[in-house]
Amino acid sequence: MPHQIQFAPLQGYTDAIYRNAFNTIFGSVETYYSPFLRLENDHSFRNKDLYDINPANNTGLNLVPQILPKNAKETAILTDLVVKNGYRAVDINMGCPFAMVVKSGRGSGLLVQPEEIKAILTEACNRTDLTVSVKIRLGHDTPDELLQLLPVFEQYPLGRLTVHARTTKQQYIGQCHTGHFAQIYQVAKLPLVYNGDINSLQDFEAISAQFPKLAGVMMGRGLLMNPFLAAECHGLTFEDKASMILNFHDQLAEKYSRKLCGEAQILAKLKTIWDYLLPDIEKKRRKAIVKSRTYNSYNTAVSESVKSYFANE
Repeated sequence: MPHQIQFAPLQGYTDAIYRNAFNTIFGSVETYYSPFLRLENDHSFRNKDLYDINPANNTGLNLVPQILPKNAKETAILTDLVVKNGYRAVDINMGCPFAMVVKSGRGSGLLVQPEEIKAILTEACNRTDLTVSVKIRLGHDTPDELLQLLPVFEQYPLGRLTVHARTTKQQYIGQCHTGHFAQIYQVAKLPLVYNGDINSLQDFEAISAQFPKLAGVMMGRGLLMNPFLAAECHGLTFEDKASMILNFHDQLAEKYSRKLCGEAQILAKLKTIWDYLLPDIEKKRRKAIVKSRTYNSYNTAVSESVKSYFANE
């Protein structure tokens, strides 16, 4: 039985519309995570966050909302929102490496604040109606920091600890430190999920073989690039991938057309999926997609590019 596959939250990409279309067309993902929920300066919520976790916009899939608190007070407000929307699980982001987030003391900025970590986890885990999980990195500056912090996390009944096998300073570049993750794996008492550079079936099989007792494997950019990857990891094959990609794209286009105003906004949103999707498409064809100025020319470029890509695969 393959490890459970979880879809990492990616700001600007894996919103409710994307998740639902992905789940309908490709499936094979056991758990989806929302891009992080955060508070505005006045402790209000962003409208797009409220829309994104509304259960009515996430039917037929297992969604865990992710929150981005800096302290226990923000944790209480954000977990209240999660419970109010009917969820029984929450994920706490302690891994976001973006400079503005880190400087605010949120995300992986918490890695250097063990007392704040304790306060946040105490507040979240006091909610007996919530299963709490954490997404984190191996360290802020060096990949051995989490090993020293592990006893802090093991004071709490976490449902899982998802570890991105890079440091904050690395952002999303450079090699994953699987050796340092292995040290965590050998001693951790909490259920562990591995995250980082699982971009192919071979990557998945290698991690699964090296860490057979994982609670799951989290994929992010790998699924954005190859939406078939989760299904392939479960042993499924497909005959007409081009039609599936185009169907997926059409569903996104329809839903974003209802939510956004005007052709320019719709095109701008749709073009973001090509930041990652099918990275080996010919450069001239990808350029035709991203340079399109009308929906008709864009749609033609997408159709021709996808059909050409799979004809040559």
